[in-house]
Amino acid sequence: MLALATGLLSFAAVVAAGLLASRAATERLHQGAAAELAQAARHVADTLDRGMFERWRDVQVAAAHPVLRNPAASPEAKREVLRLLQRTYPDYAITFLIGADGRIEVTSEGILEGVDVSRRDYFSGGRAGPYAGDVHEAVLMAKHLGPRPNGEPPRFVDLAAPVAGLDGRPAGVLAAHLFWDWAEGVERGVLEPMRVRRPGAEALVLARDGTVLLGPAALRGKGLADLASARAAGAGETGARLESWPAAAGGAAEAFVVGHAPTRGHRGYPGLGWTVLVRQDSAAAFAAAGALEREIFHWAGAVALFAAGIGWLLAHAATRPVRALTAIAERMAREPGAAADAERAAARLGRGCLCHEGAALGAAMACLIGSHRRAAAALAAEEARLREGEERLRAVVDATPDCVKLVGADGALLRMNPAGLRLLGAAPEEVVGRPVPDLVAPEHRALWAANHARVCAGESLVWEFDIVAPDGRRRSMETHAVPLRPPGGGPLAHLGVTRDVTERKAAAERQALLVRELDHRAKNALAVVQAALRLTPKDDPHAYARAVEGRVAALARAHTLLARARWAGADLRAVAQGELAPFLGAAADAPGAGPRAELDGPALDLKPGAAQALSMALHELATNATKHGALSVPGGRVSLSWRVNAASGELRLRWAERGGPPVEAPPARQGFGSRVLEATVRGQLRGRVSRAWEPAGLVCDVEVPLAQAVPPLAA
Repeated sequence: MLALATGLLSFAAVVAAGLLASRAATERLHQGAAAELAQAARHVADTLDRGMFERWRDVQVAAAHPVLRNPAASPEAKREVLRLLQRTYPDYAITFLIGADGRIEVTSEGILEGVDVSRRDYFSGGRAGPYAGDVHEAVLMAKHLGPRPNGEPPRFVDLAAPVAGLDGRPAGVLAAHLFWDWAEGVERGVLEPMRVRRPGAEALVLARDGTVLLGPAALRGKGLADLASARAAGAGETGARLESWPAAAGGAAEAFVVGHAPTRGHRGYPGLGWTVLVRQDSAAAFAAAGALEREIFHWAGAVALFAAGIGWLLAHAATRPVRALTAIAERMAREPGAAADAERAAARLGRGCLCHEGAALGAAMACLIGSHRRAAAALAAEEARLREGEERLRAVVDATPDCVKLVGADGALLRMNPAGLRLLGAAPEEVVGRPVPDLVAPEHRALWAANHARVCAGESLVWEFDIVAPDGRRRSMETHAVPLRPPGGGPLAHLGVTRDVTERKAAAERQALLVRELDHRAKNALAVVQAALRLTPKDDPHAYARAVEGRVAALARAHTLLARARWAGADLRAVAQGELAPFLGAAADAPGAGPRAELDGPALDLKPGAAQALSMALHELATNATKHGALSVPGGRVSLSWRVNAASGELRLRWAERGGPPVEAPPARQGFGSRVLEATVRGQLRGRVSRAWEPAGLVCDVEVPLAQAVPPLAA
């Protein structure tokens, strides 16, 4: 019976362990498949947003080109600019300049010129500001382009931006048709590497109303707004779910694992409300989990049978001395004179088996009292040693700087060392006996309860969770938990060593944010330098070099200020001092006359992007004053003041020159520095610039929305 019971228990234990391992592994594989599809959907959505932002920004930059803004420029010159824009990105189908009357003036392809597009959304939207239109089939372009390589009629995404004349008045709209094939390239670029692991994975792009814009041919143009994944993505959620999809041609519904993510726009580009779904047939998605589950069952069965056999052998070996002693006792009962033989047989049994019971039975009664006395003395010594060890252990636990706690199987806190009480800022009577989940942050209670149950089942775990102390403080914790049976018996509890990792996590998040911000700022600085190199007039090489050097130096000064503040921002006064430093001290040619530049305004931290833009704007004003204005003569002065208008939500700066060459009238044409000032303030900061050429000198007012200039808390 013992051998049979041991074999059955071994078999049951191994099978149970196999079932638990199979369930855990299968669940992790299921979660991994869903997480990978959700990540792919997020990646496709982010790539679409960034690609649209780049094209949206391309059109805005091109709309500021001096040739397009000049009504006197020839059509050929304007067409060359449009062709240059089209060559920068092959997926532009056509770029065209529309006049203020709504008729196409010039196109990159030389077609459709003179056509009236005043009723098109891209014209009306482009007049109001940067515009992006949703996917649509070609109307005017279909007969000129013909079908695409995939056999379908061409489809476009419209992009447009207003074109201001050299006098600053609206002069028309620059528009571009972007082939929708571009999105298919995005989908392939993201999903091709994943299809090695997820064969059959498909990406779908849905319009705001749920219509399929990109996806399998059988689904294009159909509405999928009723799908749970589409509704979740429409509500701004990113994730994955298992759901049923209607089959094509009226067949049975199919089950898919679907990752979903919304497009949220990027930087200034607001997005078009697209939804990205990445789906895979559920059988294919979970195929690896099924194979692993079958393999675990096979191995668990084999190991269980082997363990049952070993248990049978061990039980048989363990009961052999008992069977032999039983035989000796039966012989003594039958043959009283055979005691000597029985004693020798018991001694031989003790020497030849794993246990000493056979040899001990002969002398047991003779030494029973002495053995009892020695055992009592040994027990007393052992108890003293245990008490001493317990005191040492208690001293170590009380002195450790980490929180050490004992949690019962029901989740109640049984004991906590002084370091844990200091961490919570509570007295023992406030927390001991209280359920630990009451101290855990609400969103982490389910995780804590699940892991506590696993520890009480015999596992050792490490996990992180947040707590809310009795005084309301929230901290992030890392706990190492092991199962422990409390004194006096009872169900397993868990012993946990918990460490406060709030500062460590915050430091890691700050470091990751700093790396992303550094990458972002480096790209922005390179883009601005590239624009300065491209747009600075190149007629005079020396002047070109000085102009580029001055503008790059202005960016470098702003970059230095931002780097000192770890890209949190820069003080406006420090930015102004960097650009006007030569004129803030006493004039060298007139000792005692005081500085030639004055600054007046409150302390104000700028956003990194606003600091760079205003540094460039002040550099252009200072350069103009040095060449033509008040700083070009010894007695000239410049004052820069700024104020915050809380009522209108604007930052207002005034640049005023006096004592310079007399100003009789505004300049006949707008110089490049003025164009840079306009593009910087209006294009980057969405502000306004107004200049007045008064007899005393130039007065320039700059108004910038606070939301563009300063961080939200400062605003």
